[in-house]
Amino acid sequence: MKRKIFFCKECKQPITTKSDLAVVGNSFLTYHNECFESIKHKNIYAFYSGYKTNGLFPWVMLVILNLILWGTYYFFNAPFEEVFIFSMFILAMTLFFRGLSYILYERVYH
Repeated sequence: MKRKIFFCKECKQPITTKSDLAVVGNSFLTYHNECFESIKHKNIYAFYSGYKTNGLFPWVMLVILNLILWGTYYFFNAPFEEVFIFSMFILAMTLFFRGLSYILYERVYH
């Protein structure tokens, strides 16, 4: 079976290694890491879907959002069931998007 080739949306060149792959946002656009770094603060990426799905950002946001959420439980006596459900939802969505990124793009480079 022929290996699928992904192209950078910025420079239109093929992405040859997994370490050079940047899968960006919920739309799963593919970039070279260098190309993405050069455009990430421009236009729409400054406010929407401008972060790498296959990077550190989803995990950092998972921790931050859960700290805020569980803070409402400890400091404002929010109902445990609601906090737990929202916490699991955030975890599930993070794993879902991270898993899609891996299945659709990253595993091709193994």
